[in-house]
Amino acid sequence: MCKGLVLFDYDGTLVDERDGIYTPTDLTKSAIRQLQEADYFCVLATGRALSYIPQAARSLGLDGFVASNGAYVVVHDKMIHHAKFEDDELQELIHYMDEHSINYFLEAADHSYVKDMQEKEYRHLMDLYQLPKEGFIPYQDWDQVRGKIEKITLFFQDRSFLEQVGHELEAKFLCSYHRGADSFDITKKGVHKGAGAQKIIEAFGIPMEATYAFGDGDNDVDLLKTVNCGIAMRKHNPLLDAVADMVCPTVKEEGIYTALKKMEVI
Repeated sequence: MCKGLVLFDYDGTLVDERDGIYTPTDLTKSAIRQLQEADYFCVLATGRALSYIPQAARSLGLDGFVASNGAYVVVHDKMIHHAKFEDDELQELIHYMDEHSINYFLEAADHSYVKDMQEKEYRHLMDLYQLPKEGFIPYQDWDQVRGKIEKITLFFQDRSFLEQVGHELEAKFLCSYHRGADSFDITKKGVHKGAGAQKIIEAFGIPMEATYAFGDGDNDVDLLKTVNCGIAMRKHNPLLDAVADMVCPTVKEEGIYTALKKMEVI
């Protein structure tokens, strides 16, 4: 029986590169164990594709993953949702990015396929968030990616051009901007972490009053809106101010453990 659901963003929530914390703390791990012992599902809700979720997250023994900003949802090794770009839509996007000399990687559950692995902003993002290099391979041809891409990350050398392209693509796609890098993600409209969380709630009949989520970024807005109690980390995007039910301390200050104890969930 599943008593409830707690979802955790990764970057800025379970870990925080700004404080040099690249693996979850012992108290965070303890909180997750206590939740699971109390029959709560513990799920990672991340912008990262399944192909580059780090070992530090996989080793937590979580019950599932809401990956690629909600496009891919798996619980206990069973996929329950997968929202992919249509082939013609993907081809149009690839043509657009190539025509405008935009570097990108195309994200799938098996790998992420990179246009230019030497480009500066791509390498910066890889270093900033210590993304596992084994999850990325060169994009060579259409047959590699046909029918399986769920999210795309775009890179820019010029901030004004990033904003221009973001404005254009937001008319048709959902864009999520990266902290500390000139890059952003796109998914199909309606594909976000909150929609992924809702798939789990419905599939397992989880009581809405026992649903919680922790996050810090613009891609966590819909996640915190979907659950009964949304918790923003102290270092958070201002967009979360309108949707968070509470604010907890930072990762360095053991915010997740502190908030769960304060709410008497553990």
